[in-house]
Amino acid sequence: MRSSKPLHQNQSICHVLLKTYLRKFSGEVLDWPEFWDIFRVSIHDNPEIPTVQEFVYLKSLLTNEAAGYVANIKTEEANYEVAVDRLKSRYGKDEVKRNRLTTKLTDMKSLDQSNKAMRDAVDELCATVRALEVQAVTTEQYGALLMPSIESKLPKDWRLEWAREKAGSAKEDLGFSKMLKLLEREFDI
Repeated sequence: MRSSKPLHQNQSICHVLLKTYLRKFSGEVLDWPEFWDIFRVSIHDNPEIPTVQEFVYLKSLLTNEAAGYVANIKTEEANYEVAVDRLKSRYGKDEVKRNRLTTKLTDMKSLDQSNKAMRDAVDELCATVRALEVQAVTTEQYGALLMPSIESKLPKDWRLEWAREKAGSAKEDLGFSKMLKLLEREFDI
């Protein structure tokens, strides 16, 4: 059964709901794909929302660096695509995302912490690796470079387990993916 409310009232309710569920974007490159995908589907590609209103929504969801990047663009229909193109140009570059992801791996803290902190760190490590795979960066491309850094951050007993694993496996079977499986297995025990 359709609502008896006037169409413009339904649109207003829809706009409030859409805005309520949209996250803000501060300028963190790794947050851009999720922000843009949700914004694009909810607002940008919605034919019922006027372009200038899309621009208002966009500006209202930007904070910090991202807000400053489009702050001087007047909120006019003709400027909406200019703002979108500027944001995509700055935050949508694959090379910047790849660099930020590999930096996250090298900056990883040691895992000699509480169980929850170690579980969170391993989850973050796995998520970062999956994000690199989405960027078409394979473990073969970064594994040899980053594996010693990650190994050094493991608790002593895990390093020993990894050394045993390496001693009992063929050289070609000892990639970064195998080390991730070992880390995940340690938490499943």
